[in-house]
Amino acid sequence: MKHIMAAIAAAAGILLAMFVLAPFAAPCGAYLGLDGSPAHMDHSWGLSEFPYMLGDILCHQETARSFILNGSQMPICMRDTGLLAGFALGCLAYIPLDGKFGRKHIAIAAAMVCFTIAEWAAEPYFGDLPRTRFLTGIVSGTGAGMLLGWLIRREIGRR
Repeated sequence: MKHIMAAIAAAAGILLAMFVLAPFAAPCGAYLGLDGSPAHMDHSWGLSEFPYMLGDILCHQETARSFILNGSQMPICMRDTGLLAGFALGCLAYIPLDGKFGRKHIAIAAAMVCFTIAEWAAEPYFGDLPRTRFLTGIVSGTGAGMLLGWLIRREIGRR
């Protein structure tokens, strides 16, 4: 089980590193104004722009809600960056809890996932707080990674 969770965390970490490094692989300021719709390809991308193509499919890529690195926005927004980072952390955090992950842990992890939902609900009242999106993404992603570990353990236990 440790190996499965470590592999998933490593894959998420590699994906996160790809998104963070992508703005540095192009000239300064090469990627700005990528705003679009998630689950829809809004731009034409070459194979060398794979991180941006993947981000275009997965994320809305709003410039105002994205980290700017090397004068370019990252391929995914702040919330998605936080979710991915938190997911990797959650997978790693599950490893020492494997076998001891009880109802209390499930409830805490589920509550952590709800942080992003709460942030969505509060946004109309408090306005757009991009950095808050990143932080709630980390918390929610961590909870999701821990819940994934529990679900995988549960399925392995059924076999």
